[in-house]
Amino acid sequence: TLPPAPADITLAEMPARTMAAVRFAGMGSEAQMRAEEQRLREWITSSGYEIAGEAEYAFYNSPFVPPPLRRNEVLIPVTRR
Repeated sequence: TLPPAPADITLAEMPARTMAAVRFAGMGSEAQMRAEEQRLREWITSSGYEIAGEAEYAFYNSPFVPPPLRRNEVLIPVTRR
């Protein structure tokens, strides 16, 4: 169970799915996210998977963490060919 969410946060249950992910450090600029997404898309198509939805972006650290230490991810839902 989760604690009650603040009024400005909405919680939603998501169905299980298989995701391909690539981790990267830095500020998560638009150019960096596009480059990492392209790299992940190329890996997916060369690895026997098919893209099954839109890319999602995850940013895990607070703004106070130095950019080289930040953890970010691009995630894309996939299915096996």
